Amino acid sequence: MEKIQPMSLGSALLHFLIPALLVTLNIYLIMAFFVTLGLPIFVNYFIIYATLPMLLLLLASIIAYQREGNEMTWMDFTQRFRLKRMTGRDWLWTILLFLIMFLSVGILSFTSIIIASFLPPPTFWPDELNPLKRSDSMGTIPTEFVGQPLPGNWWVVIVLFISLIIATFGEELWWRGYILPRQELEHGEKTWIIHGILWGLFHFFLPWNLIALLPGTITLSYVAQKLKNTWPAIIAHGLANGLMVMVVVILGIIGA
Repeated sequence: MEKIQPMSLGSALLHFLIPALLVTLNIYLIMAFFVTLGLPIFVNYFIIYATLPMLLLLLASIIAYQREGNEMTWMDFTQRFRLKRMTGRDWLWTILLFLIMFLSVGILSFTSIIIASFLPPPTFWPDELNPLKRSDSMGTIPTEFVGQPLPGNWWVVIVLFISLIIATFGEELWWRGYILPRQELEHGEKTWIIHGILWGLFHFFLPWNLIALLPGTITLSYVAQKLKNTWPAIIAHGLANGLMVMVVVILGIIGA
């Protein structure tokens, strides 16, 4: 495996900004276009928004890995992206990270409502993810999710799971696997602060969530740098994004 090169702040800004701009265009132009064509919002959201951009990040990670001159072997790949064996200490940090990411978003959800009141989501945005509307259905078992009827439709869980896996690995291999180690060579011990803020700002395409997400983005960056292991970030990030959604959807499918 070739020695990786430091990533300057200017270069890091581009590596975060370009994907953010692409996702922004995806939401406000491409998704909006498919709405006019009558594409179901479930497909539009989970395929066009949640899966395809993250699949591109996953591919970008592999291409960047190759451009560094690394060998396409599993040993070199796992070493470069810090996919190390999980220790007991790693698992404890993973649980703590998940709790912080999950709870901080809930505690700060009021900020999403405030921001969305003057920077509202697009009219086609799913009600379940719209801070101005999602409270209406809280505490009830849904009969549909993002416009898709749930009772008996187990394929919805499969779609959600595949989308979640692609999105989580796409983000984590790019941000924590490829970029973070290069930033560490440039910024040293304070890298997690810079990296966490940049990752938080990456989400400016969802401006109503910026404040609520920030504690989680900074904490995850700290844990990833401290442990020099990407797996805790992958696991905690995936659980924080998908655990509650999967539970609610499964309850809706079985009609509990």
